[in-house]
Amino acid sequence: MSPSSPSPSPSRKPKPVPERFQVAKTTLWFDRIMTKTIIGGGFTVIVAVFGILFFLLAVTIPLFQGAEVKEGQSLAPAAQAAGTWGLDPSGTQPFVYSNGKDIFFLDKASGNLKPVPVALPDNETVCAHSYNSFLSAYPIATESGKVGVISVHSGLNIHGQVNAHGPTKAGTETSPLHPMTENGDVPGRISGVAYADAGERKIFSTINETDQGPRLLLMTLEESRSLLHEGEFIPSGFHDLTDRLDGKPVAMLPGNSGDSLIVATDTDKLLYFAYNENSETWEKRQTIPSPLGDGERMTTVNWLFGDMSLVLGGDRGSLKIFSLYPHPQADGAALRLFGETKKFPPLNGPVQHYAASGINRSFLVSSPHAVRLCYGTTADIRWESDRLDFSPVQLAANAEFNSMLATDGQGRIHFFSIKDRHPEAGSKALVGKIWYEGYDSPKWLWQSVGGTDDYESKLSLMPLVFGTLKGTLYALVFAVPVAVMAAVYTAHFMPPSVKRVVKPVMEIMASLPSVVLGFFGALYLAPRMEDKVPALVCMVILIPSLAALIAWFWTTRPAAWRNKFSNGLEYIVMTPVILLCAWFCWEYLGYWLEQPFISLTRGIMSLWGAGDFQAASFADLWRNGFGMPYEQRNSLVVGFVMGFAVIPVIFTISEDALSNVPPSLIAASEALGASRWQIVRTVVLPVASAGIFSALMIGLGRAVGETMIVLMATGNTPIMDWNIFNGMRTLSANIATELPEAAQDSTHYRVLFLGGLILFSMTFILNTLAEIVRQRLRKRFNVV
Repeated sequence: MSPSSPSPSPSRKPKPVPERFQVAKTTLWFDRIMTKTIIGGGFTVIVAVFGILFFLLAVTIPLFQGAEVKEGQSLAPAAQAAGTWGLDPSGTQPFVYSNGKDIFFLDKASGNLKPVPVALPDNETVCAHSYNSFLSAYPIATESGKVGVISVHSGLNIHGQVNAHGPTKAGTETSPLHPMTENGDVPGRISGVAYADAGERKIFSTINETDQGPRLLLMTLEESRSLLHEGEFIPSGFHDLTDRLDGKPVAMLPGNSGDSLIVATDTDKLLYFAYNENSETWEKRQTIPSPLGDGERMTTVNWLFGDMSLVLGGDRGSLKIFSLYPHPQADGAALRLFGETKKFPPLNGPVQHYAASGINRSFLVSSPHAVRLCYGTTADIRWESDRLDFSPVQLAANAEFNSMLATDGQGRIHFFSIKDRHPEAGSKALVGKIWYEGYDSPKWLWQSVGGTDDYESKLSLMPLVFGTLKGTLYALVFAVPVAVMAAVYTAHFMPPSVKRVVKPVMEIMASLPSVVLGFFGALYLAPRMEDKVPALVCMVILIPSLAALIAWFWTTRPAAWRNKFSNGLEYIVMTPVILLCAWFCWEYLGYWLEQPFISLTRGIMSLWGAGDFQAASFADLWRNGFGMPYEQRNSLVVGFVMGFAVIPVIFTISEDALSNVPPSLIAASEALGASRWQIVRTVVLPVASAGIFSALMIGLGRAVGETMIVLMATGNTPIMDWNIFNGMRTLSANIATELPEAAQDSTHYRVLFLGGLILFSMTFILNTLAEIVRQRLRKRFNVV
């Protein structure tokens, strides 16, 4: 056979081997197990996410539920008992008093009234009394012009059980009686008495009926400090305020602060008397004529819990709250006076009766055929009854505010149970502007705890959401440009030998504990940045400008000169110059420019009449010149430190997306004569945009949920201020700070979980939107 002749074809084709196409049973078995495991893991993650969501909802939903008031037992006492009704702290033991020698306790099982004697001198007869529900006590006045207090105890604790540390049966305790004048000669007959206990000072005020008209007397008792009379209260001041009245007094409200007295007159005026410590006199500080307006007369005037606000009811059903807050005066000072802060929808009829809570700002009011439960801080109506079958004659509630009684004209007593677990919450309190006591306007505030029991909780989540967004914004402003540009340079400009070192180092940075970064920012960086703001400004301006100038200078050099360096090694020239510029700005340039900048600013501001201020540094200029706070631990420090926590995350994912752009696209662009920067700008960035966007969203989620950095490196103050030199508090930092101290199932506890739900929702919504945008970018620039 010649060499050029074709080789003969094989006589027959080889037989196929079926075994080579068969997969081992163990492999198939393992594959099925792994497939089911992965599917099960995915479902487990979904179940876990929804489980967390349902748990957060279960904890927070009660915050938005209203009050529940139910009418229970209704009975008529075996004997008619006219007088003023009260309830013990547990709400299980009603009692009534009517200027006699006995207080009657009602047996709810039998309807019998059990008399308990009051310890009064034999020659004294009570002619007037009132009831203080906060103290479970009756202030009394006698025919001889003396005053005192009858304290009532039922022998039960707040749960209605026998108090192991106190008496086991109902009883009373009467304080010593004191005359209302220094010489003991009290004019006229006392027709009204009021009492307030401020701890070391006690106040009695009386209305005395005389032939010349009613007189208003006031007496203070103070604790003696002598060795022989330690703990005894003795009269310390007697005052006659009649000459300073505008009309006849019809109601008196001494404040539990010990330095205030509210008087309502028959001329429909509200008078505010305050005690002057310097002159030791009571001065009339304010007169409010017709506080309800439109000619409506006041029918009830009462303190809200805390004695900082007054609840006023009118004969046309109006219901308003007046609170103490600073009012600017002509001399530039501020004086604490009463002003209208809340207004409720009117009742269907005149406001007749009032009963306040002893634990929060809740209170009850009644009209002829309805009862309403309100909350003073938010001006919410928590509950309102339907038309009652009786007309309330009296209202009384226990200090814990879980029980109420109302009497009707036939002497029958109606008992109600009250369940209002979270009146401090609700949509208004959590997201709305609230006019809190002591403030001159409605505000968003978060102050969950206070130093006293009568503290008004401020639970607005807006400052925390604002702080979260503020910290995230400043962190991303610093981190995004650095991380993305670093990723671009590393992926398409840096030599591979250097990249093999830089990328792992950046990924290791992502494992740095945030508590270490926060510690570094709070104790090292913040004190040094406080005096270096001008230097930082110079660095922000000069370093990018110098980098651009070096790049322009590099591109204008001859190719033979530039070819001495391999592509990607330009940083060897640029890095020392940039570091030298940063050092020069930090050590010298910022200091040289600080004082001229302050002088220039003072000169410009003097044109508007605001240049007369002293400033030795930029911080002084910011405080005294611009009138804005400057804190050492501020948002600038947080943004810088948190940026270091976010940069590795954004850099790593962005670099992977940029490196995975198909090499064929880059080669085709180079073949068409495009430069490296043109390739990156027109080809690489659009193709990798979906991955870069994912990196930004993950970095955003990292910044939103950051806790320890913002907890340590900022003032942790819940304020709403875009000032970069002021602090903030984020939702996550707030949860970490306050959750360990919050009582389980309390309003504070549930609101903190609501903050967690908001964080959960924010990240869920952001990730969902990010995935939608990423998929659209991926479809638009899909080249694979």
